[in-house]
Amino acid sequence: MSKFPDPNARLPRLFVRSDQRRGLRMPVWVWVFLGLAVLGGTWWWSANHAAPRMAELQSDLSGARKEIKKLKTQLEKAEQQLSISQRGDQVSSAANDTLKDTLREREEEVAALQADLAFFQRLVGGREPKKGLRIQGLVLRPIEGSRGYAFRSTLTQTLRRGETTRGKLRFRLEGIQDNKMATLDLSALPDHSPEGDQLPFTFKYFEALDGSFVLPEGFSPNRVFLNAESEQGERAEESYSWQQALAAGEPEHVWQ
Repeated sequence: MSKFPDPNARLPRLFVRSDQRRGLRMPVWVWVFLGLAVLGGTWWWSANHAAPRMAELQSDLSGARKEIKKLKTQLEKAEQQLSISQRGDQVSSAANDTLKDTLREREEEVAALQADLAFFQRLVGGREPKKGLRIQGLVLRPIEGSRGYAFRSTLTQTLRRGETTRGKLRFRLEGIQDNKMATLDLSALPDHSPEGDQLPFTFKYFEALDGSFVLPEGFSPNRVFLNAESEQGERAEESYSWQQALAAGEPEHVWQ
């Protein structure tokens, strides 16, 4: 019997079982612990980061809602004020129209009275009695490119022939300013000429007094009043509608 093994004989097989799988397996309580740890960490992060941010957003939202409410209130007040202002403008416009109508009626009444006076003077066959000092007329014309106007008034005296008459002429404008009746002296008008509130005159038979002025902003003239008074105590008064004086000043010869 040979001492060497038969190479063709079957050798016994040895199996080595690895214990790695056993090492990877963990008890159930370990997994439960890990799950609780993850949940706890999530809650801690939310409490320290997400919750304050959400509270901040809620505070911002509340503030924005309050601001919107405040703006809506302001808008309602502004709309109410606008409505009141518009009604006030309508009332002012109506008052202005009423004043203009009143002035127009007054001018028509004056013109009618003057026509009646002229009729009765012609009826009795005489002319208007002569006066010592008279205002013969007033003419106006606009100064191109401005709110300015030039004027001329002619004075005469007939009872003191050959004697010199001295005195002053007062010039006043009547009209509407800020929806109210207003009367302005020459001195109250911008850039008026001559200086002072009255125009001095010195003449024997007649004299043409010239001047100029600028209408104030917002002032609408309707009538011109002239008052002349001499040093001898003689007085003369006349009034002319604004349109009447402008029409009389259109011919060029009245300024020559």
